[in-house]
Amino acid sequence: MSKPKSPLPAGDDIQNQTMSGRRAEITALQKRVRELEAQLETAPAAAEREQALAEKTLYLDNILQSATGYAIAATDLDFRITYYNPLAEEFFGYTKSEVIGKTVQEMHTREKVEPHRFEKAIENVRAHGEHAYLVKEELDTGTRYLDSRVSGIYDSDGELVGFALLSRDITARRQAEEKSHRLSQAVEQSANTVVITDLKGNIEYVNPRFEETTGYTAEEALGQNPRVINSGEQSAAFYRDMWETIASGKEWSGEFHNKRKDGTLYWELATISPVYDTSGQMTHFVAVKEDVTERKQAEREMQASEERFRSVVEYAQSGILILDDAYRFIYVNDELCRITGYERKELIGMDFRAVLTEESVQLVADRYVRRQKGEDVPSRYEFSIVRKDGEKRDCETSSTAFKDSEGNAQSVGQLLDITERKQLEQQVQESLERRTSQVQISTQMGQEIAAAPALDELFQRVVHLVRERLGYNHVHVFTMEDDDLIMQEGSGEAGRKMKEAGFAIPLNAEKSLVARAARTGESVLTPDVSQDPGWLPTSLLPRVQSELAVPIKLGDETLGVLDAQNDAVGSLDKEDQLLLEGLCGQIAVAINSRQIEGDRLRSEEALREATGLQKAILDNAAYAIISTTPEGVLETFNPAAQRMLGYTAEEVVGKETPAIIHDVDEIVARAKTFSEELNITIEPGFEVFIAKARLNLPNEYEWTYIRKDGVRFPVLLSVTALRNAKGDITGFLGIAQDITERKQAAE
Repeated sequence: MSKPKSPLPAGDDIQNQTMSGRRAEITALQKRVRELEAQLETAPAAAEREQALAEKTLYLDNILQSATGYAIAATDLDFRITYYNPLAEEFFGYTKSEVIGKTVQEMHTREKVEPHRFEKAIENVRAHGEHAYLVKEELDTGTRYLDSRVSGIYDSDGELVGFALLSRDITARRQAEEKSHRLSQAVEQSANTVVITDLKGNIEYVNPRFEETTGYTAEEALGQNPRVINSGEQSAAFYRDMWETIASGKEWSGEFHNKRKDGTLYWELATISPVYDTSGQMTHFVAVKEDVTERKQAEREMQASEERFRSVVEYAQSGILILDDAYRFIYVNDELCRITGYERKELIGMDFRAVLTEESVQLVADRYVRRQKGEDVPSRYEFSIVRKDGEKRDCETSSTAFKDSEGNAQSVGQLLDITERKQLEQQVQESLERRTSQVQISTQMGQEIAAAPALDELFQRVVHLVRERLGYNHVHVFTMEDDDLIMQEGSGEAGRKMKEAGFAIPLNAEKSLVARAARTGESVLTPDVSQDPGWLPTSLLPRVQSELAVPIKLGDETLGVLDAQNDAVGSLDKEDQLLLEGLCGQIAVAINSRQIEGDRLRSEEALREATGLQKAILDNAAYAIISTTPEGVLETFNPAAQRMLGYTAEEVVGKETPAIIHDVDEIVARAKTFSEELNITIEPGFEVFIAKARLNLPNEYEWTYIRKDGVRFPVLLSVTALRNAKGDITGFLGIAQDITERKQAAE
């Protein structure tokens, strides 16, 4: 345990204080001492004076020893300690025997106190009569505060004869003051509004937060009633209940909707308590208020959000459920009740597994346990449930695990009834499989049809394959010829007779599904022909109940119609229509190909005939006929040209140009002449022969030919440009007549 400081001052003041109460006590003591001294002076005899002195000494000692509130020590002028009361022993930790007779300096040396501090204290006493100071000590038991004063001791003549120290422990008072200060600071710096009123409600104190919150300064608020911030939004009964509560000595808590100085409204959460004095009398009311405007707004927004969320959940198109860690329903929405067929009160607390099919229980339990363990499992999967009425339904769920505010594991999930979707998916799958099969059949049929070498056989294959592969009762193929639809092939005996009879349907026939399909270019499906007034009955097919007419189209052109008929109502549908439309596209291509092939064969035959004729003409012509490419290379050199010029065709065709049989000088001269005539520059060469032919101008002139053996002779040469259908030049043709005899006759 640490020892208290030296009994006499060291001058280490915390602060100088005026101890008026203690001074009064000392003054009274001094007065009593002077009275006793006076008695001694006036005592008639020595015995009486001794008696009076003994009484004085005993009186003073009793006073000092019984001064339980003060530690008292005294010294002479040499600072030797002459008196030390019991409380000083307790305060300073030294016994009377340890200090009496010792000097203050000796005690300070023990305590390692610097001398100048004591010297400063003595100077203050000599100059001002006293030195007051506050000592703060840190003991093992805590902090201790001593309120101390050093003063002079004077004799009857007023001479200084020593020094006295009076100290008292003010720790409790100091702690109370500090507590009061801390409380005051807390109130002043509080984030909450603090208001103190008298019992009539008049404001006596407001803290800074009140000024910030209300906009009123403390000066404006003091003396006012708190109703100055009343918004009028709350009833008189509300305030009456508040006043009755606090007036009865009870604490009141509630919310105020108040108004700031600027007129804006705000909410406060308040607690108002009565304040009592030391006698237990109620003296004031204190209100501690928190501005909760933002919190109230947040609560309203949260409530609105929760209401919206609950509305969304309650009216969601999917079932919403929450399960605890034992698989029990703790929340379900209306849609989940509808899906399962149970009422809400029946589901709450029920084991979720109770609504699952046997095969789904293990799947769901496994996923649930793994998810609760934090494993990565698919959040969306399918299973089956059994409704309350026993109906089995297919469902899809997505869920997630979470922990509630108390740390309990839970799962929230969404449940969709996908029974109809699954059924539709099955139907789509079956339809897709049928469609795939039909496409395969159609493709195979199309390939077989396309392989038909001629149109007649093509039509026969169409009818046969469509009837046999697709199972229709009657199949017919019609083609467009002028304004009629001519039946090219038909199935069965009825089809044979109709074909032999040249069965045809006018394109404008009103009562004919075939004609309607050809006119519109759209398929015509009639599941029940008796319900279609535009249906054309045939005596050869009396049992027909349904019909499908599909146009055979190539681009926008309708080539014909494929007609299928069945003897049962409703036996033809959209799938048949799609299948035959795809097949008719292939039929159209095949028909077009056969027609093109026929046209090609006919063209080739015609070409062969024309070629034979041309060859006969070329071979038997009396004139030399020579043709060239656009560049001038010889392509044709007929027998007359061979006889006339002495060259064989093999010698010149594809190898030579007409220059081989012409006079060079004559070519140069003609180039000049034609250039002047046409007003263009024509270079000597092949262009001289064809310049006018290229411009479609008359081009017949006398030229000199040179035979292979060098013989020259005159010819009349006519040159023409050969053009294709687009008018492009594909070559040139020259026809030459030997005019030697004619020129000789003329001479």
